[in-house]
Amino acid sequence: GVVVGPRAKALAADMKHRLGASYGRVRALLNDAFGLRVTRSGWYQADTRLAQQARPVYEELVEALRESAVVHADETGWRIGTLSAWLWVFTNQETTVYTIRRSRGHGVVVDILGSEYAGILNSDCFLAYDAKALDDWLKQKCVGHLLRNLSEIEESKTRGAVRFARNV
Repeated sequence: GVVVGPRAKALAADMKHRLGASYGRVRALLNDAFGLRVTRSGWYQADTRLAQQARPVYEELVEALRESAVVHADETGWRIGTLSAWLWVFTNQETTVYTIRRSRGHGVVVDILGSEYAGILNSDCFLAYDAKALDDWLKQKCVGHLLRNLSEIEESKTRGAVRFARNV
């Protein structure tokens, strides 16, 4: 019969997802600090409702990226409990979308940007961005990654390779 306010729900979601606290720890801390007597399942249900409410906004952000001229993409290792996963980011000057997936494959890029993406995909040199399904896309590689690769060539190779790296 008690309503938990939006700030408490936001704090609980932040503790769970940014800090990695379990729902049990969220329950204990918010009970001890603020006297909020909400069960673990109550915080889970609040989290689920928040995700449902945010879903339309997320879908609008994905659609905005699909219509944009340039999208920068990257992925990094992530954990879902004890399972390996990947945190993907798709961004430009106006919009950023994150997704966590078990896959590091090109399918995630297609899921977010759509198979008919007409803009320029800017990424590092990871193979997923060069998959056959993306052959018709306009792509640009990250200049920072390319410069780092040239430095590595200059340090580890000889003769023509070094001249090439220095000339570039």
